[in-house]
Amino acid sequence: QWYQRRVVITAGNVVFNDDAKLNCSAAADKAANITFYKLAEGSDNSTLVDGTTQTDNADQNPDIVVTEGEVILSSVDDTSPGYYYCNATWGNKSLTSDPVYLNVFETYEDGNDTWGAQGNVVRLECQSDAALRTDGNKTSYLDEKNKVVFAEASVNWKYKGPSEANFKDIDDNIQHTTENSWIGFDGYRRSEIIIGPIKREYNDLEFACSVEYQDDEEHNFYGGTTMSKPTKLRISSIQSFTSSQNEIIVGETFELTCTVIGKEVPDFRITNDGRFLDASRYNIISKSVESPNELLHLAKFKITTKVATVIQGGQNFYCSVDFGTSTPELRERITITTNYDCRKAKITVLGRQPDGQTITYKDEEGDRTATVQCPVDTADTKYSVYESTQAKKESECRKETGFYDPPYLGTCLETHAFESGRFEQVWSLSSAGGTYCTDSVQGQFSKYEMTGALTTNNSQCGPYPIVPCLQNSKCTLDVSNTGCRWDDSTKKLYVFYQVDFNDPVWKIQERKDLTNPQSGTKIKFWDCPDTLLNPKKRTISKRGKLFERMVADQDSDMVIVLDDQGKSYSTLGIGIAGFIVAAVLVGAFLYRRRYTKENPNMVVGTEQFEMTNRSVVVTNPYSL
Repeated sequence: QWYQRRVVITAGNVVFNDDAKLNCSAAADKAANITFYKLAEGSDNSTLVDGTTQTDNADQNPDIVVTEGEVILSSVDDTSPGYYYCNATWGNKSLTSDPVYLNVFETYEDGNDTWGAQGNVVRLECQSDAALRTDGNKTSYLDEKNKVVFAEASVNWKYKGPSEANFKDIDDNIQHTTENSWIGFDGYRRSEIIIGPIKREYNDLEFACSVEYQDDEEHNFYGGTTMSKPTKLRISSIQSFTSSQNEIIVGETFELTCTVIGKEVPDFRITNDGRFLDASRYNIISKSVESPNELLHLAKFKITTKVATVIQGGQNFYCSVDFGTSTPELRERITITTNYDCRKAKITVLGRQPDGQTITYKDEEGDRTATVQCPVDTADTKYSVYESTQAKKESECRKETGFYDPPYLGTCLETHAFESGRFEQVWSLSSAGGTYCTDSVQGQFSKYEMTGALTTNNSQCGPYPIVPCLQNSKCTLDVSNTGCRWDDSTKKLYVFYQVDFNDPVWKIQERKDLTNPQSGTKIKFWDCPDTLLNPKKRTISKRGKLFERMVADQDSDMVIVLDDQGKSYSTLGIGIAGFIVAAVLVGAFLYRRRYTKENPNMVVGTEQFEMTNRSVVVTNPYSL
């Protein structure tokens, strides 16, 4: 009978990502053809659900045939919930069941990143369905006490790293605290976990909650397990804190760049101790903040230095980043060393500087070297730097100290070439009697005659036959500075000559070799021939014989005579006793030095050095 035909569909609650079964039962006098449909939300339109299978018992009871239809919805998701109905068709007749609601139990996480800061904690919450629903209006099943029926479930937290494919149970590798789940009046179960204190290595870890539901066949719920969408933990952190220079010179400007990752643009500060910037040492010229993308933010600070900090080992700088009350302030530290500016260090020359002396400077990586530059040598003057422990040719200022070591530069010494040479012999004539080299004397010992004899080129008298450079033509006689003088108070005769070198000489010994006669040689001034042409026409006078017998001391440039009054000076020989007395006298006068008694302003056979205002003028550098 047609009135006996009926169609019933059953659905219920299913866990997200599990398979849902829809069953439809049709009873009539013959087998039916069953199809399933899903009603569109908010309209009367419906969509055919494919995959129906059916069975019937027509071969068992031909009077009432029950047809069972079933369709499986594989891996239900958030598009699966809704009202479903089935339709049974017998030829041109059909019946439609009342719609039933399929409720999908799931978790409600958006899968967005959550942000935390190193050293802080972050709280994650997993919200999942708990109440068994009967319709799309979230009407819950009620028990006999008229209380909402909740599905039993256990919640576990899992995590995985960036390079891992599968989630694993959270363990002690991650510092955490799990709180007990609770169900709110809205029918949702809430489970929370606290991660932290957060470590840097937690960045980019993904966390998810796993909800395992228990079966409840009475309410057509067969349990299952579902996972929430993963939540990635992002750590707000300072990615880098760099300086354009780790070592700078006082007065210069450097740039600090602080780069951070965070959900929002933080507040950047530069300090020396985490709180303040020392304004007595540094001045912030400018600050700029930019965000290359929504998560990357960087700040640049241009800072000028005022004080050197190298002695204290540099100065700490902190990049302090504040993301607001939700996270603690972050800090990163670097050390910047401010060196002294050697370009401002002063150095002077110790002593008087000759004209043309300069100081040059060479800069290299903050250090500076000062060097004395002497004037260019000339034909008759050479220059060399006089150095001491406090003054050198070069002095270096190191950026770590800011002063020069040694503290002074040496001055340039002028070394003048010898253009002439002078020699003088002293004749002690107190025992010989007479006066010499004066205008009052007549004859060959007058000043006029003696000067003429000393300046005439002959083979017997004066400098010509005894001076090396006159003999090899490397000099000329300076007749204006050649001659004699008499000291009547001491009865001493001074015979001297000066030669002018053809080419200047630089060594004292070379000057001596050119100027001085052979040791023991006397400058003859008596019984001289008129010219070089008649050297043999020479008659030795009585007094000349005395001079011939006198002894010349090269070391003292003294010529002494034996005091033997009553002897005939025409006699060429001297008795043995006379020789003994002469030897004693020679020994007595041998070490007399002219500069100790005779003339303190003249040193014969030595050279003069002048020290004035620490500038040394040396007549020959090779004599030192």
